[in-house]
Amino acid sequence: MSDIEREKFRILLNYWVRHNREHGEDFKKWANKAKEIGETEVFEDILEAMKLMDNVNKPIIRALERLKNKNGHSKKGQAEKRESHNKQGLRRQDA
Repeated sequence: MSDIEREKFRILLNYWVRHNREHGEDFKKWANKAKEIGETEVFEDILEAMKLMDNVNKPIIRALERLKNKNGHSKKGQAEKRESHNKQGLRRQDA
């Protein structure tokens, strides 16, 4: 996968996560409205949908992390690169 394709995926996956979270916020708002009018079962059903929406994001976030790790954007990967560069810098100075 090219860097451009990987970036497109990263943008799309981030968008999906945000979009799903927005739906979750709407679910919560409407669940509370159902509760206010005494529709307890409707409230519970919408809350269940909200939880499912949160679960939908888990594999999307995991996919996003996989892309970041392959692209060298992970915190661990960045720290390892810095450490490697620092060691190389010390070797050059010692030579």
